[in-house]
Amino acid sequence: MAKEYTKAGKEALTICAVILKTHYEVLLRAKIKIAMLFADAGFGTPAIMEHGRPAAASIKASTVIERTLGISDAIMVIDANVWLTLNEASKHALVHHELQHIEIKCDGDGAVIFDTANRPALTMREHDYDLSGFGTTIGIYGADAVEQIEFDKFRKKTVGQLVFGFDEKPEVAKPVEPSEPVDELPPIDACMDDMIKAAMKFIRETRRATTSSLQRRLHIGYTKAARVMDELEERGHIGPPRGSEPREILMDLDNAAA
Repeated sequence: MAKEYTKAGKEALTICAVILKTHYEVLLRAKIKIAMLFADAGFGTPAIMEHGRPAAASIKASTVIERTLGISDAIMVIDANVWLTLNEASKHALVHHELQHIEIKCDGDGAVIFDTANRPALTMREHDYDLSGFGTTIGIYGADAVEQIEFDKFRKKTVGQLVFGFDEKPEVAKPVEPSEPVDELPPIDACMDDMIKAAMKFIRETRRATTSSLQRRLHIGYTKAARVMDELEERGHIGPPRGSEPREILMDLDNAAA
């Protein structure tokens, strides 16, 4: 049968909305619109192919024409037949996985870059691992994450035990430089300020302050996450880098208004 597309129903849209609200505040603040479709190529036939291999879902940034028409900023397509085989947690994990690809482009100062449609420009983030997966979704959904399911299948086909390491990138202490007076520091733009607030919320929730974990939660590049951590340190919310250990948390973890 020819491949058919249908608009996603309430279940998928609700899952997407919940994940955006819970994990991607930066995308919500930028009012990024995600269109969701189901693709059906018939039972037993993959509806989606990525890099020559069957995929459960895919996501891509919309064209400038689509964004100008207000259709969407990104389009997520899910294999309808795969979706039917997933339990509730795995459905959340699959949608979360695809959303993690979306990253808002910012300039070197952290300001949002806009395209010709006057919408925040988007870039597609690559997978953390060569086996096409994100550590964040594995950490949240465990055995129900699509990544973990595929890793388990791969492991069973190998001889002996295959161990996947999900170590975070170590933070490297920078040379100590003379600090400037607070009133001489450059102003923080709105995009960076939103990331600072989201970072503080994340640190309070997880009781953990590392650049790599912040990078995954805010869905930003490692360099930008490092700038957010430097700003948090400058404001006295966290301590300096401690090699591969998480930074010391100095802010009041129980006071969300701090």
